[in-house]
Amino acid sequence: MDRRCAVLARLAIRLYRMLVSRRLNRICLFHPSCSQRDSAYFQERGFVDGLRRTRSQLQECKGDY
Repeated sequence: MDRRCAVLARLAIRLYRMLVSRRLNRICLFHPSCSQRDSAYFQERGFVDGLRRTRSQLQECKGDY
């Protein structure tokens, strides 16, 4: 179950990057970007840890670039 949720989360991140991020025409200054790091974290650690990491990352995001 955790693995399936992680796959769905990675798909949601990919869709965000393809649809939302491009429409906003914003480019992250950091490499890898938060979404790239979080997608990798979901793959490596599973859904629960990936969700914690993503939440933490979004709270720290300055996004004013």
